[in-house]
This record gives sequence, structure tokens and C-alpha cells, in this order.
Amino acid sequence: EATAGELTTPTGLQVIFVLLADRHNTAVLTYRELADASGTSLAAVARVHAELRRRGFVEVQKDGRRVVRRKTELLGLWVGGYAERLRPKLVLGRYRSAEPELGDALDTFVTHARSKKMMWTVTGGFAADKLTGHYQGDKLTLFVDGWKPDMAGALRWLPSADGPIAVLRPFSIHASHHAIHKGNRLIADPLLVYAELLFEGRERERETARL
Repeated sequence: EATAGELTTPTGLQVIFVLLADRHNTAVLTYRELADASGTSLAAVARVHAELRRRGFVEVQKDGRRVVRRKTELLGLWVGGYAERLRPKLVLGRYRSAEPELGDALDTFVTHARSKKMMWTVTGGFAADKLTGHYQGDKLTLFVDGWKPDMAGALRWLPSADGPIAVLRPFSIHASHHAIHKGNRLIADPLLVYAELLFEGRERERETARL
């Protein structure tokens, strides 16, 4: 359909992400649990869930499990919505680091985050490189829980509208709390890494997203 209504609002996309991230549909999540996991309200979950069922994307089993149907189509809707509707609302800041290499900037951030006991994950190319060993790219994108602009000073990061470092608000526990550990890197859910690569949109990022 030309428009997907409730499903492509930022709150709709947040709820859909949680359903897609539950890859095995093993848990019977209540509306409250869906709301908490997606960072939305109970009312939003109810509206989105009703629309998903109406369109045949979600089927509720007798035991209460929600089985996601037409996953490829729903994933395509979510990825497009992430780039156009959701991600712009997540950006907390764009920066340039005084350090010449983004890898060094990330190491400095990791040390700082540990000292402050911050919840964070890396997404995009730097995350994909840890998952595939294929391509790192020239952008560093982080989900950071509790980020404050004055933290940039301690990291020697300067605000920049087109800077290669982007700090995003973790809208879901899957963005910051449910990390994949790779050495000293905490990797966001692969769905978020995939969507971020497609958001960047260049050929190497698209190639890595396919992997």
C-alpha cells in the first residue's frame, strides 16, 4: 500500500522492531512488556498491534504467542521507516573527534563509558565489521543511554553538523541493554546494524548489510 498508517509512525516502528527482534517468538509478551521493550505507551502498542493483525503481519496463537507473518515485507517496511521516520528522532548529536582515527575515538569512548557505568552499543559499519569482518566504513554510530552534550568535552569531540560520529538515543532495550559482546565492543541488535548500513546507503554498506 502507498501508506502504512500507524505502522510507519515512530512509535509504530519501535513496536515493530521489538516483534522482529524476537526472532523465535518464544515469549508470550504482554502489552506492558511490549511497551517497556519498545519505549512506547500501552495505548500505542494496542493501536499498532491491532493494525498489524488487521494487515496480516501478526497472528496470535491460542497460547498467546504472537507469530510474525510476511517477515520480509514487514522488515522492508521497518527498514524504510527507520531511515525516514525513526532515526531522525533518535539523533542526540553529531561530532568530530580530535583523534585522527575513529577506532581511537571509539576506544576513548569505551573507557569513558565504563568509568561512568553507561549503557551503550555500537551500530553501523563498526558493528558490522565485528559481526562479518567485511567492512568498517568511515562513520561511527553509537546508541548511548543517558548521553549528555557536555560529555563530548571529556572525549575531545567537537559538535559538527556533518561529523562522522553520531550519538543516537536507544529507543529500545535491544538497542543498549541486549548487546552482543565482541571483545571490548558491545554490538547492537543485528536488525539495527542492518538498518543503519542501509541508511548510509553506499555500495559497500549495502554489500555488508546483505552479509
